Amino acid sequence: MCAVQRPLDTKNQVRMLVEAEAVLGIITLCESGAIELISSEALSFEVGRNPNPTRKRYAAEVLSLARTFIKINEAVESRANALNAINVPTKSKRGAPHLACLAADILKPRGLPA
Repeated sequence: MCAVQRPLDTKNQVRMLVEAEAVLGIITLCESGAIELISSEALSFEVGRNPNPTRKRYAAEVLSLARTFIKINEAVESRANALNAINVPTKSKRGAPHLACLAADILKPRGLPA
């Protein structure tokens, strides 16, 4: 979720400025329909836990652009647990549910077990 909120961060480093502009560019592409934003129940949960009302509102607005929403079901939970069990490296401790949701979306259209 932190990447979506990068435009709200203080841009006191060149890297942060570049990342903020990249995120804004991606959001613009989503708004124009050039690319599709995919959201998930895991992202919605994370947004809901944000104590900062400005960041919470901004993230919810960005996620509302998503045309695809991945719900967490037994298969996604099982995949997340399997990823945790093998210590798949993620940026945060809560990364496995996000990866599991992504896998569910990628594998589903190809007829593979999600």
